[in-house]
Amino acid sequence: MPVNRELFKQPFTKVHLPPWPCPSCGHGHVVLLKEHPVQLAADGRSEKLKDDPQLDEFGVRTYGVASVIAGCSIATCKERILIAGTFQTDCVDSDLGEYIYEKCFPKYVQPPLKLIQVSSAVPISVVRSLDAAFRLFLVDHAASLNAVRTTLEVFMDELKVPRRKKTQKTDGTRKSERRSLHNRIEYAITQRKSKAHHKDALLAVKTLGNDGSHGTKTTFDNVADAFDVLESLLAAFYPGDGQTTDQIVRRTLNRRR
Repeated sequence: MPVNRELFKQPFTKVHLPPWPCPSCGHGHVVLLKEHPVQLAADGRSEKLKDDPQLDEFGVRTYGVASVIAGCSIATCKERILIAGTFQTDCVDSDLGEYIYEKCFPKYVQPPLKLIQVSSAVPISVVRSLDAAFRLFLVDHAASLNAVRTTLEVFMDELKVPRRKKTQKTDGTRKSERRSLHNRIEYAITQRKSKAHHKDALLAVKTLGNDGSHGTKTTFDNVADAFDVLESLLAAFYPGDGQTTDQIVRRTLNRRR
């Protein structure tokens, strides 16, 4: 399922959390708990401005930090999720007049929110590398893309693609040198002809990961693009029941004969 971009861009408030998927069970969603209200603390500048007699409560926007311990909507899950970030006040006009509320922006979540769900057949090394990318998407888009690129390297490891290759020098001797990720992808495809149609997708993830490594301006949508393509690749190489996608297609079509 593609990344729900609007959902993961939403802020939270003292009375509402967006229904982010539970990072533990993946079935419920993250909810506020009565015993753990959202905690807010204004920053130093905002505290000083509050004491200015020339400003009323609607005349200055307050900034600060926010934190909360949330839970899962499924009671039997029992997960507790720490959310920390920043907040700013906003003023809203309503039929009852103006009122101020706090808009909170998550920067750190533990366990990290998962933008995509992967099969249990995906190797644990790839899952752990993905977790690193999940941890970073809220605070640093480039770093998250860099972690996605690392995940692709780990994926190549699991496909038994060598990290190094032997080359011949001009004097006839051979030396070992590091394979580029591009070269590893090429090698993986030559060894798996049935997966050749995934080459462009693998290269697209590599390119997005390079953007995170090389200082290119990146956005959350770039991160979501990388996860969307990576999710489809992992589903193709590691279907949930251990069968390849091609095997599933052939089995399904054979039922119609």
